Amino acid sequence: MSIDPEKRKHLRRIRADFMRIQRSDYAKSDPEFLKEVRQFIRLIPSRNEDFVMLGFRASSPSWFQVYYDERINEYERLFEWQNRIFDEWAKRAKNPHHTPQANGVGRMKEVTEIKEKKDEGQTVMKEVTEIKEKKDEGQTVMKKVSGIIEQKSGQTAMSFRGGARPGAGRKRIGTTRTIKLTLPDELWAILDREPSASEGIRKILADYLPTSGRGSPQERRS
Repeated sequence: MSIDPEKRKHLRRIRADFMRIQRSDYAKSDPEFLKEVRQFIRLIPSRNEDFVMLGFRASSPSWFQVYYDERINEYERLFEWQNRIFDEWAKRAKNPHHTPQANGVGRMKEVTEIKEKKDEGQTVMKEVTEIKEKKDEGQTVMKKVSGIIEQKSGQTAMSFRGGARPGAGRKRIGTTRTIKLTLPDELWAILDREPSASEGIRKILADYLPTSGRGSPQERRS
C-alpha cells in the first residue's frame, strides 16, 4: 500500500503540536505525561525517507493505514490527558479563564473529519460490493436460463429426427405407374363417381381379370 501524502502531513502537524506541548509548563508538571509525549514524537518520522524505511520493515501491504490508525488513537488519548493536566495546572495557577490549546482542538476536528470520511468510504465500498454481488447473481440466473433454453432447443431438435418408423403409414397396394388412358366420355363419367379414377379402374380390373383364383369373367358371371 502506498503512503497517503495527506495523512502523512496530518501526522507531522500532530507531531509539531506535541513538540510545542512538551515545552509547556503544564506538560512539565506531569513527568509521566511528558514521557509519553516524547515517545509519541519519536514514533512519527520527520522525513519522507524515514516513512519509506518503515514501509520496508513492515510485513503487511496495508501497514501505513494500520500505523496511521494507531497514531491517531494514541493522539486522542494524549489529547484528553493534556486537557486534564492543563485544567489542573490552570487551577493551581488561579487562572479561571483558561482554554485548551487551539492547535489541539483543531487537530481533534481534523481527526473527526478523517474518521467520518473513512466511514463514508467504507459505506461506499460496502454498497459497491452489494451491487457487484447482485450483478453476479444476475449473471448466474442468466447463465441458468441460457442453459435451460439450450436444453429445450436440443430436445426440440431431437423431436424432428428419426424419420419414418417401420410399419407406419398406409399399406402399399401395388406398384404405381403413370399411363395415358383414352376412354369414351360415358366411361369417364362412371369413373368420376368413384373416389378416384385409380380406384375405379382397380375395381373394373378386379371384376374382369382372372386373378387370385377367382376364375375368368365368364365363370364369375355363370
